[in-house]
Amino acid sequence: MHSSRSIKIGPVPKPLRFNTSRVSLEPLDDCEQAIRSIEQSCTSDQNWIYAPHQQARDFLSGDVREYQYQPRVFGLPKTHSLSRTELMGSGHLTFLTWGLSFLLGIRLSDNEAGFLDATPTKEGTLVDFVILPKDLPHAIHRFDEYWIQHHSDPRMGARLVGAVHCLFLGQNPQLLDFEQLIYLYTSLDACYSVIAAAENWKRTSVRHADRISSMCRWIGIPVPFWASDSDSPVVKERNSSLHEALFFGQPLGYSLYGGANPTEGYVLLEMQALTCRLICAIIGLGDNEYLTSPIESRSMKLLRV
Repeated sequence: MHSSRSIKIGPVPKPLRFNTSRVSLEPLDDCEQAIRSIEQSCTSDQNWIYAPHQQARDFLSGDVREYQYQPRVFGLPKTHSLSRTELMGSGHLTFLTWGLSFLLGIRLSDNEAGFLDATPTKEGTLVDFVILPKDLPHAIHRFDEYWIQHHSDPRMGARLVGAVHCLFLGQNPQLLDFEQLIYLYTSLDACYSVIAAAENWKRTSVRHADRISSMCRWIGIPVPFWASDSDSPVVKERNSSLHEALFFGQPLGYSLYGGANPTEGYVLLEMQALTCRLICAIIGLGDNEYLTSPIESRSMKLLRV
């Protein structure tokens, strides 16, 4: 065990506090000022904030030059303090930060520069559920229990963080469809890695093309047509993108999802919804009503804990 400690995280878009027997969240003194600075940023647009233009200071003259390109990685103000009574490993609080990110549907970070390309500023943007404020402490407790259960195998927590991160990356509004597909498929693959390790599934017992369908059966939902077999469009186009540099028969970036029938782009939304359910099931969150709700629905669902 490590001694009690806390970290500064953000940005949570409103003053928020909770306290469990082990974990607590408190707004920083300048929380509201930090939130306003983000809302008024010149790089904010339609509930997303983008990396600012790269700047450099001339060592001799002191002049600041603004380049016409943006850095990929950038930082945002911290708004809250996340604490735990005792820590099991150095990554414990960072894992809980990722858990809170998932529950709120926004990216939070304890790093100085913890954001890649763009991040939403509105709660619920990156998930298809809402959680009641009274249930938030119970939900973060589930993430805490997961860390305690698996802290002796750091890759279990790291894989789950990877799944959440790829789910988030795959929703950047500036991405092309083939980029979205690769990120979201990778997130689903990470979920499979976590589930297979926890359930002791042998690596050779499930074909790669059957991984998504096996996870659907694991949580008890119908297998979507786009993942039913090796000829399904998601598996086929993922393989084509990575191994042939083609997306629906075109060079990468020259075709929407669906090719000649781009209205099939809703499949990418269903991949997001399925990933949300899988992560909830892995953590032990949510009742059967949410986990088995149709992924075709575009409405937000209530996640009961």
